[in-house]
Amino acid sequence: MADVRVSVIVPVYNAEDTIRACLDDITAQSLRETEIICVDDGSSDGSVSVLEEYRRKDSRIRIIRQENQGAGAARNTGMKEARGEYLCFLDADDRFEPEMLEEAWKRCSETDADICVWAADAFDAETGKTQAYSAAFDRKYVLKTNPFDPSSDEAHETILQMFNGVPWNKLFSRELILRTGLQFQVQRTTNDAFFVYSALCRAGRIVTMDRVFVHRRKNVANSLTQTREKSWRCFFDALTAIRGRLEQDGLFERFERSYMNRALQNVLWNMETVSLSGAKEMEAFLEEEGYAQLKFDGYDADFYYGRLYERYRWLRAMGPEAYRKVLKMEKERDALAAEVEQLKNRFSCRLVDRAAAVFRRLRPGKRG
Repeated sequence: MADVRVSVIVPVYNAEDTIRACLDDITAQSLRETEIICVDDGSSDGSVSVLEEYRRKDSRIRIIRQENQGAGAARNTGMKEARGEYLCFLDADDRFEPEMLEEAWKRCSETDADICVWAADAFDAETGKTQAYSAAFDRKYVLKTNPFDPSSDEAHETILQMFNGVPWNKLFSRELILRTGLQFQVQRTTNDAFFVYSALCRAGRIVTMDRVFVHRRKNVANSLTQTREKSWRCFFDALTAIRGRLEQDGLFERFERSYMNRALQNVLWNMETVSLSGAKEMEAFLEEEGYAQLKFDGYDADFYYGRLYERYRWLRAMGPEAYRKVLKMEKERDALAAEVEQLKNRFSCRLVDRAAAVFRRLRPGKRG
């Protein structure tokens, strides 16, 4: 296929329940100059039959089959076959707006950007309820300057806070990937963080689109994220790999603050969200050797953003079980405070409405 603008790479593993909707969205993209590389990662259900059905209908679809090695390995396999100017890594259970690829490709072409990033939301696979997904595109940190240089004074201390380490809301220049030789880690979970964060730090220019183009499917029964306690060590291995690559490229000092804050945030998030038994195993490892490698205590408290360091000290002092209870109470307190504030606002509005009604009755020429 000549003039492939975007290579879409989709790892597929036992996705027969969701892959049709995914491929419907990808094949309906307004950008037609694409190739769609579906890498079947050893599925044991009817996924391959669905892929074959769609390949017969759309010549842009290519199917590669391999033994089960995980999503990271599947993406690497797809990259080897990709011929497009840009690479887009999508998941087989998500939904996409039809203009997504065209708008991202245009923005990259117009600005000569290495990476384009856009916003996303999430929907519950069982209830269909939609919710915000701010971690993918954190407006608190995303710059108004657009495009921007990630190593600039404006961006280098927060580049890893702007976007989460996921590939499915980003377009990557294939030239950047070839030049850096970046690959996804081959591990059960957190196999994308090394690739994404390393690419963000190596990009010459990043452009953003503050529009929701990806609808992330949550609460999927067979998702590996539902059982991260089986592979919690993967996030630590990703963090150490990212640091190692930054040091290898001579970039760690430049991105040190952003990296350290991201690393601490990831530790706390994993400690808060895996099962309690997994959190206790994680704590034992971190206390024995992990914290020494991550070196969180080598910096002052004000080096970290928000309340990260405060919560880190709570965790070290309390252990995961008590720490999680304290966080739960804090969230309940904050929710109650927000509810009280809403009630106060409603009560104030009613008083204002009543006062206005009284004033209207008392206006000259009006009879009560």
